[in-house]
Amino acid sequence: MGARGALKGAPGAAGSAAAAPPAARNKHTCPHCGAVLQVFALPEAGGWDQKYHLACFNNDCPYYRKGWDWMMSQYNVKVSYRYRLDTASGCASPIAVWSETALVDRIVTKARKPAKKQKKGGRTVQRKGGT
Repeated sequence: MGARGALKGAPGAAGSAAAAPPAARNKHTCPHCGAVLQVFALPEAGGWDQKYHLACFNNDCPYYRKGWDWMMSQYNVKVSYRYRLDTASGCASPIAVWSETALVDRIVTKARKPAKKQKKGGRTVQRKGGT
C-alpha cells in the first residue's frame, strides 16, 4: 500500500478484493451499498503507489453517511469517508472527504478525464476543461 492506510477503528474500513485489470474495474462494487466503484485519480501529493484507485461515490451509501457522525464523535472534525479500493494490492480502506462533491472532479470516465496540469513559464498551472 502507499503512505495512506485505514483510519484506526473506522467501522468497516478494512476489506479485501482480488486485483483486477483496468478492464474489469467496473465489476467491483461497494460492500456497504452495492454501488459500482468508480475509477478516480488520486491527489499527486497523496503518497500512494498508484495513480488511480476505485471508490464509492454514492452519496446515499451508509458507510459514507454514517462517517460524518463517526468522525465528529471520534476526532471532532467535519469530514466523512468513502470506501476506497486499491486494485493493485487488493487493499480497501476509507478515503477522507470534506463534502459530497469532494474528489468527484477526479472521477475518470470515458467522456471526461480529470483535469491535467501543464507547465507554463516554469510553473505548473491547472488546465481548464479537463483536456
